[in-house]
Amino acid sequence: MKSKVIKEIRKLLEKSAKAHRLYEQKILEGVYDKRWSDWYSKYLLKEGLRKYLPNVSFKILTNFLKKSNEEMLKLNKNLNWTKYTSEKIYEKFLN
Repeated sequence: MKSKVIKEIRKLLEKSAKAHRLYEQKILEGVYDKRWSDWYSKYLLKEGLRKYLPNVSFKILTNFLKKSNEEMLKLNKNLNWTKYTSEKIYEKFLN
């Protein structure tokens, strides 16, 4: 069960990463999105993460994504973001 949920969350993160790249390219015209965690939170909750995190607010998820990303970068810049983040979401909110 745990691995299935992590895999599904990872798929949502991968989908959101693709959509966000397009957003940065087309809407922001190649400019880095400083508010990326806001965008991801809104997208993830809309696209299905709410199924796993029914009681997690937009603000909580946004702050979590920022903090988790900072922690990952301190550990190793070569880690896979979607893998790392899906596991951290599970640990924080579903474990």
